[in-house]
Amino acid sequence: MRFNGMWVRALLVTAGVTLIAVGATAPSPVAHFTAAQASSGRNTYMAQCSYCHGANLAGVFAPALAGSGSNVPYQSPGAIYGYTSVYMPVGNAGGLRQEDYVDITAFLMQQNGRIPSSTPLTLTAINDDQSPMTPSK
Repeated sequence: MRFNGMWVRALLVTAGVTLIAVGATAPSPVAHFTAAQASSGRNTYMAQCSYCHGANLAGVFAPALAGSGSNVPYQSPGAIYGYTSVYMPVGNAGGLRQEDYVDITAFLMQQNGRIPSSTPLTLTAINDDQSPMTPSK
């Protein structure tokens, strides 16, 4: 009888681990952005960021911001915004307007595979979105 109880407990633990593993999916993106925000972000990026990160985001003197050579696709919009708004651009860290950092984040989201929508990107949405920049397939 004791053997059966241990077997049942082992089965429940296994089932519990399986349920946890099945339930542990990546969070859904909650941050959306407009094409106009991504376009504005592109313009600011080209003026403020492209010298170091490259016009194609592949990196020159600084890390790539999109593609297989980058860790940005695996970061959340909040993580990217948080870093860039404090440390970028070099020589003028944190010196851009909040709107510029939001728009650059929209541009990076677009360049890493997210599709524009009719919902504007906000700082609240950026901070609430824990999903990676690149949408899961």
